Amino acid sequence: MTMSFFFTELFWGALLILFGISILIKVLLGIDIPIVRIFVALLLIYAGVSLVIGQLPQYSKESILFQKAELKPEKLESMYTVALSSATLDFSAIRLKKPQSVKVNTILGTTKIKLNKSLPTELLVNASFANALLPNHDKISFSGKYRYQIPPDSTETPLLKLEANVVFGNLEIITE
Repeated sequence: MTMSFFFTELFWGALLILFGISILIKVLLGIDIPIVRIFVALLLIYAGVSLVIGQLPQYSKESILFQKAELKPEKLESMYTVALSSATLDFSAIRLKKPQSVKVNTILGTTKIKLNKSLPTELLVNASFANALLPNHDKISFSGKYRYQIPPDSTETPLLKLEANVVFGNLEIITE
């Protein structure tokens, strides 16, 4: 975990909100909440999510954290991360001239990916404690790996290689 996280508005805002809520609950209800332990637990959860993602979450257009979002990029990035969020990633308008790989990670969230059914695509879906629904309506429930080709009977070399990983969440991939 980088030290720069501890100097952000998110960090200090969350800390002040937790302290304020604990004081209110103590005064109004007489319940003493161990705020330091809760704060340490939240930091451990943050570190765990960071390890699962393989990097520290970044606050950018490719990372969706703690929100609901719809992205329709004009060009593909190499990785998209959806953590503790709900997102729709619309890749249906993407046109590729050369092969490209994209990785989509979903952790404790829901992701819907829209793909162009005429773009030769190879899907690799990895699910762990999660659900995944593929374009042919096959499902992965709980855990598993699945490979799928779009269009299904295509002999063309895939232009898009999409790896979708979902952990403790839901993933739906559809073609348009």
